[in-house]
This record gives sequence, C-alpha cells and structure tokens, in this order.
Amino acid sequence: VQAPGLGDELTPQLNEDGSTYDIVESFVLSDAESYYQKAVALYYQEENHAAIKILDIAKKFGHSKGAIALQKSEIFEELGEYEKANIELNYVLSTWDEWNYSDEYKVSIIANIESNKSLSKKSNYNRTLGYYPYTFLSYKDTLSYPIEVKVKLDIFSIEGLDIKDNFFKAEYSAGFFSKYPDYYVTRIIEERFGFEEPDTLRITDVSEYLYVDSIDEKIRNDYNGFWDEYDWHQFVTNRTKSNFSHIWDLRDFPFDKQKLRIEVIAEIDSSIVSLERWDDPAISKNVNEIRGLQDGQIVEIINFKKEYIRSNYSTTFSPNNTRGLIYPVGVFEIIVSRDGSLLFIKLFLGIFLAFLMSLSSFIINKRNFPSRIDVSVGALFIAVGNKYFVESVTPVVQILTKADIINNIGLLLIILNVFFIIGQHKPNIKLGKFEDSKFTFKFSSFLFATLVIITILF
Repeated sequence: VQAPGLGDELTPQLNEDGSTYDIVESFVLSDAESYYQKAVALYYQEENHAAIKILDIAKKFGHSKGAIALQKSEIFEELGEYEKANIELNYVLSTWDEWNYSDEYKVSIIANIESNKSLSKKSNYNRTLGYYPYTFLSYKDTLSYPIEVKVKLDIFSIEGLDIKDNFFKAEYSAGFFSKYPDYYVTRIIEERFGFEEPDTLRITDVSEYLYVDSIDEKIRNDYNGFWDEYDWHQFVTNRTKSNFSHIWDLRDFPFDKQKLRIEVIAEIDSSIVSLERWDDPAISKNVNEIRGLQDGQIVEIINFKKEYIRSNYSTTFSPNNTRGLIYPVGVFEIIVSRDGSLLFIKLFLGIFLAFLMSLSSFIINKRNFPSRIDVSVGALFIAVGNKYFVESVTPVVQILTKADIINNIGLLLIILNVFFIIGQHKPNIKLGKFEDSKFTFKFSSFLFATLVIITILF
C-alpha cells in the first residue's frame, strides 16, 4: 500500500512485520482518516511506536488534532511515558473550546493528568488498575506495599516422627497479624467519580491467599478478630492436625538434629505482601509443652526464616515488565534432637567392650602368644557382631553416618592391635617403640579416644 505524495519512505515501516501489513492492507491511505484508523489498528496490535508515527502523518493530512492528541496520550500511558502523555492531554485542555466534548469528559481528563503526574514522579505502578495487583489506589490512601503480615505458630503435639516414615503429624494453630482489617476502604472512588460511598477492597484480607501447606490440604484461615491490646488485626486457623513431609538427615546419627518444616505460603507476589514472625512472648508456645514425641526426642527451639517460591503464573507489574509471580514463604523450623546418652550406650557398648578386650592382650605376657591371639580374635568377632547389630537397628541410608564411622574406627584399631601383637612376637619384624606393650597400650587407647571424640564433635 503506497500513500500518495509520500514516495517510498513509508513502505519499510509498514512491512517490518508482515502481520502489521495484513491488518491494515484493506485501508486506502488517501485521506487523514485512513491514516488515523491505520494508527489505531497498529495500537491494538501493540505496535505503539509505529502507531505514533502514523498519527503524526494523519496530523499532516489535517486529521482532528484533539482526537490525535487523545490517542497519543493513551499510547504514551501504555508505554509508561506519562510526561509525554500529559503534554498531549494539556494540549487538549488548552484548546478545549475547539472540541465538541462534554464537561464530564473534561473532569476525567484533569483527573487523568493528576494520576499521570503521580506515576511519573513515583513510578508506583502497583497502585494503578492496569498493573498487578490490579487495585486502583490514590496517593491519599494510607495502604502501602508491601503489606507486612506477621505469622505465629502454636504447636501442641508432634506425632509419628519415625525414621521409617518420611512424614510427621503436628497439631497446631496458626495466627496471622496485619495492621489492616480484612476489608480496606479506599478513597479513590469518592475522589474520582464523586460517589458518597467509598470503595472497599479485599487486598488486605490475608485469608484470601495465606495458608499452611501440608500433605493433606491447604489449611486456610477460618476466623478473624481484632486485638485492641496490640493494635493488630488477627486472622487465625482453628486447632488442626495435619501431616507434613520430612526428609531425614542422618549424617550425624545418633547425634542428629532433625529440622521439621511447617510452611506458611502467601499466594500473592512478594512485592505486595511480606511475611515476618510474630515475636510477642505473651502468646509464644513453650517448646517444653509439646507432646507426642518418642522417648529420647526433644524439641530444642522453633526457628523462623523467609523463603520464596516461583509460581507458574506471569503478569505485568509495570510498562514492559512482565515476570512470574514470586510467592513469599514463612518457614517454621522445629529443631528436634535426641537425648543420646542411652542410645549411645545401646549402640556402642559392644564396640567399646571389644576394644577393651583387644587392649587386654597387651597385658598378657609376650611368651603367651596363643592366649594373646585368642583374646584379640575374640575381640574382633565381637566388633564385627556389634557392627551388624548397629546396622540392623539403624535405617538403611546411602550415606556414612557417625554410628558407622565409630564402629569402623573400633574395628580398624582392633585389627591394628592384632598386627602389633604379631609384630611383637616375630623377631624379624621391627616395630620400634611399639615393641613395648605398655607404650602400644597407651598409644592405641589414646588414638581410639581421640578419633571417637573428633567424630562426635565434628
């Protein structure tokens, strides 16, 4: 399509994208209205810069300057160039008597100019209806993002924490605190359109998007109230029992500490809501009161940390800025440790007795070699038997636990003691200081104790 009087200068602009040409090829570009309609078509196809160029051409051909200015202001707002949009709108106001527009329309244009001024200064796009979270707020509204929501978790019992299972059951109640009530009153409707009744928004209703994530279901809030004492609005869940997944970390077994996770997820972008812990000591749950744990398991502390997860949804946050929603997550980590003294004796008494038996061979006179060997071999069989016992009562995992390391240390040092005894018996084997049974006794004892302590501590 060739425009009269423009030569070939327009053709490359129209054919950069084949789809653009298809939409507008039915227009006969012989008058100003055709150019204007072509620009509108480009705008709806989101080719905003090309639309502005065509509008300028329509102006040269004598199309209504007011209509062109209004259309260009709309395009500039779409591009986020609010100052340029206001230049066009101010032109319309300055020549208002020339246009056949109503006074009500003039009021809306003035309101639009004021909104653009605010946006150009603060770039606060999430206060406009056109960007996430699609809630229109004026700058006189006291609501500001992110909305801080404080979370507390009262845990009454933890059950089913068994190495054989990858889950546990907790009885708990969750509380969410916000400075805003569930319904927030905004001034924008009253200001912009003159309604007597202000608008109410549900953006501050945390029950709409906050939940405790469990295996069974998403546990949402079912009660809300207001705490005058703290000046916070509270949203809580009733006392609930739920199953939560747990992956055991047994590298330090039997001295391991398990981190049980209970996650609170807000299904709204982290730029809108921030999760923090409610730290008021008057309503904090004492960890010593938590019931249901097996004997030997103790809750040490409940920590809180913030994490974030990427959702499967994308949306527009500001001009030319589309990204996936990032959900804030408040994670309560329940640290459960073992009262390991009795378990330690149960698991390692055999290896300790076997090692002491192996050391006793150094007390026997060197001339009684058969007796020394019999005691050492007996200790070796006890150590092997204890190793299989420990493996039978501990979970099957693909890692080397501290229990495995301690058993292996005992087994290796018992074998080493057997070599010392053989070396002391054979005159052709020179052991230096290890020819002395007292020195060897002390060395082996010190080495065993040192290695076991290092393993427990590190």
